[in-house]
Amino acid sequence: MKATLIKRENHYDLFEETRFISTTECEDGTVNKLSKQNCDEIFGVLNAEKLAEEYDPNYAITDISNGFHFIEGFNKAMELNKDKEFTLEDIRIAIVYGEKHRDMDAGKIPYQPFFEFLSSLQKPTEIEVEIEMEDVIQLKKRAGGITNMGKPKLDSDGCLILKKL
Repeated sequence: MKATLIKRENHYDLFEETRFISTTECEDGTVNKLSKQNCDEIFGVLNAEKLAEEYDPNYAITDISNGFHFIEGFNKAMELNKDKEFTLEDIRIAIVYGEKHRDMDAGKIPYQPFFEFLSSLQKPTEIEVEIEMEDVIQLKKRAGGITNMGKPKLDSDGCLILKKL
């Protein structure tokens, strides 16, 4: 099933068109919750502990002091850069954009408004996702036949499993 995952200030919400489906803040069990880790991965948010483990599985485990300093340093860098809207790579791309578009008056390159270009560099707050489904065979009493229905797949914590489209 297709849906839209929306990144909020401190959590994620999932909608199918305008119908609310789920959130990472679900505590009462009325809906299937979302995994913050799964949502972070879809939006490209980095996890310092996972990054340290991937960098060197033994480094973070065997020398907890050095592994902790790596994770602490990474988290501090992310905190210091959280208000920055553009990366150095984004700025490089913007400079290339400016160089290409200085000749736009000569008709050599199609014109794209600069603010439209800048908005294309900003990180999205909404991403189209698909909820993984599993087939469930159910009997229909009225029709007397068998139908193949779908139900959402859940991870080991009971969270919906999402995939980026």
